[in-house]
Amino acid sequence: MKTIFICLICTALLLCSPSVKAQNNLTDDNVKFLKSCNTEQDDIDVIAKLPSDGKDSLELVLESSRRNCNMETIKSSKVTRDFLKKYTSPPERCLMPPKGYSNNFLTTEENKYIDDINKKILDKILVGFSK
Repeated sequence: MKTIFICLICTALLLCSPSVKAQNNLTDDNVKFLKSCNTEQDDIDVIAKLPSDGKDSLELVLESSRRNCNMETIKSSKVTRDFLKKYTSPPERCLMPPKGYSNNFLTTEENKYIDDINKKILDKILVGFSK
């Protein structure tokens, strides 16, 4: 019985540790800096869920002693997250991603959401052409 309990505890710790690590890397100072760059709280909250490329590049910026809001990673993250917001109410046409856009700053679910919306838009266009 003790062995099963210990295994369950270890499994839970292993499953939770990546997200705990990612969330712990955002200090109050990091959050304050991101907010000073006009990063919205929901965009800050999603950092822990980003693919490793996006999360790692943001962490590198946050660890830098020379960090500033004009760094390419910060700008790319911001334009990508802002582009996602244009899909909050699904658009009528496919949108062109802005300069600096990177899928690394979207979660897997967010990427799938944009892809699904674009597919529906294209399917609607194709139906129009077939008439």
